[in-house]
Amino acid sequence: MRHRVKAKESRPSLLRAEQWMLWPGAGRMTLALFLLALVTLAFFRAFPNLDLAPTRAFFYPQYGFPMATNPFWNGLRELFFHGQRLIVLASWIWLGVVLWRRPADPLGLAKPMLAALSAFLGPLLVVNLTLKEFWGRPRPFKTTEFNGPAEYLPPGSIGDACTTNCSFVSGEAAGAFWLLWLVVLVPPKWRAAAAALILASAVFTATLRMAFGRHYISDVMIGGMIGFGSVTLAAAILQSGPGRRFIAGLLRTQ
Repeated sequence: MRHRVKAKESRPSLLRAEQWMLWPGAGRMTLALFLLALVTLAFFRAFPNLDLAPTRAFFYPQYGFPMATNPFWNGLRELFFHGQRLIVLASWIWLGVVLWRRPADPLGLAKPMLAALSAFLGPLLVVNLTLKEFWGRPRPFKTTEFNGPAEYLPPGSIGDACTTNCSFVSGEAAGAFWLLWLVVLVPPKWRAAAAALILASAVFTATLRMAFGRHYISDVMIGGMIGFGSVTLAAAILQSGPGRRFIAGLLRTQ
């Protein structure tokens, strides 16, 4: 009789151990971000002047975009730009080390997998290998509105004025908002503060891209949604039933 009681008591504890969570409500948040990106795209296509306005605020007809040639602002941009790349590289190295060391806790494997998978899905696959390469939107400083040769192209439109590494969407904004995955490494009581700090950094990065004449507000907003959406999508995949079984299988087969 006692053995039966112990068996019944151990089952809930095992279930609780399996129910680890990376990001509560990740699936719903991913869907919300996808719909918000579509609404944002439609809005700026309907009101192109609002897409141009933030970038235009940093433009001077006689000087162009002076912040783009300022050593201080360029230094900050380089710091954030290369910082993102180093964190992406570190996430892949971290995943390799964790797989090699065989963690006992599945959450210990899920966290580096979240970082590595989300970096691949959003900033790399969707942004840099797809949108920026095939949509052909010219950057602001290359358009007639800002003394360039090309015509302004609404967000989402496919053109041929740019052949590679184009304006739609902002890769640096996507990377900056992708850094929100870092909050899973922070104790729960500090996560709100960490998220606020990362968001402030991401907004600053996005603003610099507009100030340099490299992106429109639609580029940075949609890029940011893709960057953050890749985190929530990866979390939803990993903490789903198949995702949990896959991680458990990796731990068992090592």
